[in-house]
Amino acid sequence: MVFFLPNANSGSWSEFSQTDVTLVGFALHRPQRSFTERDRLILNLLRPHLSQAYGNAQHYQQLQQDLNQFQQSLNPLGLVILNTEGQVQWITPQATAWLEAYFPKPTGSLQLPDHLWAWVKHQINCFTQKTDLPKAWLPLRIEQDGKQLTIRLVVEQMAERYLLLLEEQTLSLLESLELLGLSQREAEVLVRVMQGNDNKAIAAQLSVGKSTVRKHMESIFHKLGVQSRTEAIAHALEKLGMLNALPLI
Repeated sequence: MVFFLPNANSGSWSEFSQTDVTLVGFALHRPQRSFTERDRLILNLLRPHLSQAYGNAQHYQQLQQDLNQFQQSLNPLGLVILNTEGQVQWITPQATAWLEAYFPKPTGSLQLPDHLWAWVKHQINCFTQKTDLPKAWLPLRIEQDGKQLTIRLVVEQMAERYLLLLEEQTLSLLESLELLGLSQREAEVLVRVMQGNDNKAIAAQLSVGKSTVRKHMESIFHKLGVQSRTEAIAHALEKLGMLNALPLI
């Protein structure tokens, strides 16, 4: 005996062939050659339940596909979900890669790196203290090899969990040199030294006098602990981990 979902008896086959209705057939076999009316009645009573089960299965499959697509769209992002004990409940592959690159390996597989968890707890303690001053979540920024990882904390108080948003940016050479303690103008001067310009050319490019450029160079030598232009370039690039690549701007 064969019956279909939905009920194929409600219309002719020509009508179904002209519509988008999907027919799902069930075939039942048994040793006897025919089905009684009682058998047909039981199967007809089962039809709506089978139809509902089939619909639920389709709906579940669609939800699984949507969830997989959603997770794939999040993979390039840096997201970490923590419970209040600092245990990682969910993390994207990109967040894992960044944490491994910027922090020592944590003691536990489900734990944040110690330094990062200490920062999270400090931020929460500062936010929960009673004070008349306005409060704001301050991001954590870590510089390494000419790049900067920024971590922001979001607290879901009702859900009792924390969300970390990670973002990596490549710093320009100017920004990187400022991390060494140089002023913005000193960084501009050193970049032009790296480009092979002498003091006269640098003065013309920055619209300042040669004596001003000379004073900036003296300050650069002092801050970097060097005595020549070549040493200044080599020292700065070594500190920034950029000896093999020089992204001049």
